[in-house]
Order: sequence, then C-alpha cells, then structure tokens
Amino acid sequence: MTGVFPRSNHVVTARFIIRPDSVNRMRVIIHDLTTVSRAEDGCILYFFTESTESEGVFSLTMVWRDEVSWRRYTASDSMRAFTSILSAGMLDKPPVYETWRSLG
Repeated sequence: MTGVFPRSNHVVTARFIIRPDSVNRMRVIIHDLTTVSRAEDGCILYFFTESTESEGVFSLTMVWRDEVSWRRYTASDSMRAFTSILSAGMLDKPPVYETWRSLG
C-alpha cells in the first residue's frame, strides 16, 4: 500500500500558546486563516487543533507539495497578517515551528 503523503512533501507543525484573554479571538482567526490557507497553491493539508487539556494551546499541522510551496505561503499576505496579529499581544509564549520528514 502506498502512503497517503509522498516522501517529497514538506510537513510543518506549529504550536501556539495563546493568552487566556485572546483564546476566543484565536478561534475566529484560525477559522478565517484555514479557509484561505487551504486554497493556497501546493497546500495538501492544513489542520488546526485545540488542546482539551490546556487552555490556550493550539497546534497546526501543514502538509505542502514541496518546500517551495511552503516558502511561498510563509511570504503570503495572509500568513504575514496572522504573524502580525499574534505578535501584537496574543501569544503567551513564542510559537514553535518544526519541519518533519515523511517516512512513507
């Protein structure tokens, strides 16, 4: 059986810890950002989750066709706006981004 995501895909995860007074705003922003991001050229999967155990903890999993698609997305207006909004006082801690290798 062939894997769902070919080895050539670029997988990125991000973890955001949001201040308690910004959690509801984050949910709204995520909804809008997800819709726009899924339409980006090269986006295969774009999926946010929210912790059921720790308030204000959000995780993002992204699968892009390749690193070029990911880099183009990070320079997009929507991603720059998202980063700017987060930096304007919503974050409790800096976000953590990790790049992953598909194992098949």
